[in-house]
Order: sequence, then structure tokens, then C-alpha cells
Amino acid sequence: DASRTIRRCRLLSRPAIFFANGIGDALMALPGIRAALRAMPDATLITPTNPAYDFIFSGIEHRIRIPPQSGLEFDWKELDRRAGEPDRLAIFTSWSSVALAEWTSVVNGRGYTSGLIGEASRIAVSEGHYIRRYFEVARKIDPALRLEDHILPLIDPADEPGLRGQEYYVLHLDTGAEKRLANSVWEGLVASLEQHRPDLRPVVIGRDLMSERRLGGTLQGVAHAPFDFAACCKILAGATFFAGVDSSFLHFADLQRIPAVGVFRTQNAER
Repeated sequence: DASRTIRRCRLLSRPAIFFANGIGDALMALPGIRAALRAMPDATLITPTNPAYDFIFSGIEHRIRIPPQSGLEFDWKELDRRAGEPDRLAIFTSWSSVALAEWTSVVNGRGYTSGLIGEASRIAVSEGHYIRRYFEVARKIDPALRLEDHILPLIDPADEPGLRGQEYYVLHLDTGAEKRLANSVWEGLVASLEQHRPDLRPVVIGRDLMSERRLGGTLQGVAHAPFDFAACCKILAGATFFAGVDSSFLHFADLQRIPAVGVFRTQNAER
């Protein structure tokens, strides 16, 4: 039971936390990872190499960055050695792989793992928001942990002088073709807001797509920020509200408690 698991974990001494998924999932998993670190303060966080993860997980002292060979296939024996042969492992990923399964089996032989992988990840899609499902990984370590204590902003706008006195909203439009909407959707939104909230300036964040086809054609006052994940997040942190496609910036706005509208396009009826 849960109390026995907690007692068992306290007797063990080499904890690790493994995360491997997309940038949006890193933001959704962050409250759970924070909670797992509260339950296991000496844990080493293991993530793939990515500048966005450096921003999201900044401030976490013990970290190992791994270059995956292909997806989640990695040299788990080398990683196990670098992590100090952990006997506690919290797994924050909805993917599965041969390497991860083999490593999990070895760690289970030493102690204990808690994770959201394989079949559990598919069940999670129908049971609730992934931020809550990821948090359950931490609650398996300590059931007393509360989600609301760990949903904290990554950026305090008060610490960003460039955001003071600005009145703007943020749009994020570009994404994979399966999620992308026609520019006319966003042009209509900008035109409507220009009419009803002329005091707000629109700022578009994203990659190079918008530099090729500037949003709104004849509309004036649309600023385009060059794409850099951390820099775009800092801009978004000072926004009045956010509107965009299903992307990491939507999840960032959620963490920052910024009013947000996500516009989803999918063929998947469950989503």
C-alpha cells in the first residue's frame, strides 16, 4: 500500500527522475517533477538535451542531459552508471521503449519505480488532463502531495523590466500541418480585437512561417518576435491574454495563469 511504499522509499538512497517527451509535456509534467523533487530532494533529473528543457528545468541542481540515439532508445547502462545506479526512479514520459523497459526492470530489482508509461499513458488520455496524470507519478511516492502547491509560474513578470507598462496579447499560430489553422481565422481575431480593444497590441510568437506571410495583410501594429523558446515565454509572461494552436505556449500560459484560448484541429474524436 501507499504507506509501505513511502517507508520503503525512505530506506533507499539513490533517487532519480526521468523525463522524455515534447516541450509541451515538459511544462505539463513540471508540477509533478517539482513534487517528486520535494519527496526526493536528492534526486537527479534526467532529460534529453534541448535548450527548451534548460529553460523549463532551470534551478534544478542535479541534472543529467542525454542525447537519445533514436526517440527513447538510449544507452541505459551508461545512463544508469552516470545516475549512480538509482534505486528509486520516477518516470515522467508517455512513451515506451526497449531501453526504458530494460532500465526500469533493473531499477525495480534494486528498489522502486513510479511512472506513466505504456498502457497507463493510453488510459490517462481518457481519464483527465495530462498535468494531473503526470502529477500522479509524484503522488505514488507521497500521496500527501497536492497539485495546487506545485503549479507555479516559471517567470515573474515583475522581474522582467521590458514588460512593464506594456499592453499586448500574444498569438501563436505556426505548428505542424495537422494542427495548423488557416490564417483567415487569426486575421478575423486580430481585426475584431483591433475594433473592440484598440489599446491592446498583438504580438505573434513562433518560427519563420509568419515572416513569409505576415499576419493580417493590411492590418497594422502586428509585431513578430523571432523564435527563441525562452525569449518567447518571457514575452508571453507579460501578456494580457494568449490565443493559439495546441502547443507548448498554451501550456506555458496555463502555468503562468494567463487567460488563454487554445484552438484545436484534430481528426481524433477522443481529443
